[in-house]
Amino acid sequence: DYVDRGEKQIECLIIILYAFLIRPDKVFVSRGNHEDISMNTNFNFYPNFMIDTRNKYGKYGTAIFYSAIDLFSYLPFACILYNNIANTKYFCVHGGIS
Repeated sequence: DYVDRGEKQIECLIIILYAFLIRPDKVFVSRGNHEDISMNTNFNFYPNFMIDTRNKYGKYGTAIFYSAIDLFSYLPFACILYNNIANTKYFCVHGGIS
């Protein structure tokens, strides 16, 4: 869950994306249940994220919010990571996805 924790939601997201851009071979980004708007039909956190981006970025806040929502739709729900040295595989999925 990148954007449902506290007042630094967008900052956390930016740091994670920056790390991914710098080291895409070492940073793997997947989607949690809070990053999928279809899994949050009761809007239990989106108003907070939307309000946070609007308060911080003024007239650009809504565009930033919807850009983040669009970005989340491209992230996988799960991934398999390979460790070639140990010859092992790791299945990674967010615990909140039922």
